[in-house]
Amino acid sequence: MVRGRSPRRVGFTLIELLVVIAILALLAAITAAAVNRVRAGQMAKTTEQTVGKLQIAIDQQWKAVIDKCKQDQVQGKIPSAVVAICDGDLDRAASLWTYANLKRAFPQTFQEAKWSFVINGATVLQPRTTFGQVPNTNTGYPDGEAAALLYLILNEGANGGANSMTDDVTASAQMDLLVGSANFRVYKDAYGNMIPFVRFFQTTEINSAPFVNAKDPSKDPIDPRGKLYNQSGTWTAANQTAALVALNTAGPAVAFDATNKMITVISYGPNKTFENNPLGTTDDVYGYRLRRLGKQGD
Repeated sequence: MVRGRSPRRVGFTLIELLVVIAILALLAAITAAAVNRVRAGQMAKTTEQTVGKLQIAIDQQWKAVIDKCKQDQVQGKIPSAVVAICDGDLDRAASLWTYANLKRAFPQTFQEAKWSFVINGATVLQPRTTFGQVPNTNTGYPDGEAAALLYLILNEGANGGANSMTDDVTASAQMDLLVGSANFRVYKDAYGNMIPFVRFFQTTEINSAPFVNAKDPSKDPIDPRGKLYNQSGTWTAANQTAALVALNTAGPAVAFDATNKMITVISYGPNKTFENNPLGTTDDVYGYRLRRLGKQGD
């Protein structure tokens, strides 16, 4: 007697198909997560490299301006109007002269780029010619203005003797940005954010080691003898007020408060938002950390 054969099954059952689909979906998710992690790591590294190069370049210019002001003091080239408003104190005059030159060399806003240092009617500092193309208007976009000015300062050598950033920061890290009614070239991070800077950046971290001398952290390196802060010697109240008014005519206010201030380049980070809170929850990348600590700047 010949037994009947069982019919051959063709294809997969619905349950088997669902299992295969689930496995494929799981593998795809694992692969996508791994790819995203690698991509995020690459973007973070590229951003740190860009911010780090910009920070090194702007630090070099910062030092060049300070060194030039020291030479002015040694050579007696500080304008007499500056010395007079400092009650004849040459150390105080040197510190005030340095603050003014740093503001002139590193304007954060378009209005600052057109700023002149005028003391009792005498103009002792004129705007730099490199900023001639910048409009003397308030665009309502201060970060955009700072980003545009950073590009001008570094790429066009606003402070003299600066190396071009064209080779160090490639075209892929640059873009055009509409600031007010005109387009300006700016640097960008790997997330597509413009990169601005802050001239006199202050935090409790910057006012501690390793950014200041741990033995005496309550000093302003631009005013090492405390003459502007009035820790040492006396300064006529009227002259002190007049000096501050002259220094703060345009742009972010400068305070004489015996704390460390550091120029820094900043990336908004992956969330594309500038929290400006380096000691709190933030993904911003700060150039001063990359430059001085040699580690991640977020």
